[in-house]
Amino acid sequence: AVVSTQSTGNALKKEGKTKLTPLQESGPVPLLQMEIGRLEEENNKLRQRLEKLEMDTTNILSEKGTLQEQVKLLKIQSQDAGTGGDSKQQQISAMAAEIEGLRRQLAEQ
Repeated sequence: AVVSTQSTGNALKKEGKTKLTPLQESGPVPLLQMEIGRLEEENNKLRQRLEKLEMDTTNILSEKGTLQEQVKLLKIQSQDAGTGGDSKQQQISAMAAEIEGLRRQLAEQ
């Protein structure tokens, strides 16, 4: 940067470099650093929560698929058996209720 100064009517040009002033210990800088630290901590907590929810969701969907397969097999078995389907029908109803409970649990997340 070129700085011009006038001394006794003569224009002198002085070449110098501008210097950055050091950051002060007080003022907005420490507050901003504290806020950045808080936000990073909050971000990490949210990422962990998201990972946990994703794992829970994956497990629930896997369990749901397994239960649906079991319900299909039980329906086929009860159709093949013809009679004596009361206990099997109860099992099917119980599994269907469990699937519905998983759906509600998944919807809440």
